[in-house]
Amino acid sequence: MHLVPNLILLFVVFWTLKAGFEKTLKIAIFSGIILDIFYFWPIGINVLILVTVSFFARFLGRRFLVGDFFFRSLWLMVAVSGAVILNEFLTQLIFSGLAFFQKGIPFQFSFGWRIVLEIIFHLLTFAIIYWPLQKIEALISLYGRRIDPKYYVK
Repeated sequence: MHLVPNLILLFVVFWTLKAGFEKTLKIAIFSGIILDIFYFWPIGINVLILVTVSFFARFLGRRFLVGDFFFRSLWLMVAVSGAVILNEFLTQLIFSGLAFFQKGIPFQFSFGWRIVLEIIFHLLTFAIIYWPLQKIEALISLYGRRIDPKYYVK
């Protein structure tokens, strides 16, 4: 059992909740292609998974993200947990479908303690990288702002 955090999944969820689905779509597609290349999977599997996770994170984020710090933190934990579960489910569904059509192996899904450990590990990783990602996002948005020329004229 390997408990390695899917950092790309965490980054896509963070940027989706921060910037929206439309702005994160290109990042999710590019990240999925890169993951497929590094995993030696057929191109498009991680693209489909990351775009779906991004869509559902934003869909639910628009309804539940509120200004209160406690509920926002709670929602971020739910979003990361849901993203991990959806990622695992879609991965198993796609590979079970490929195995069924190639070799006739019936569908088998397994969710056990491994998924609980993955959720906990991803939540801890997200808690560690959340603050630096906030700072990087603020720095990037600082460089993207337009400067009002009237501000500097005396």
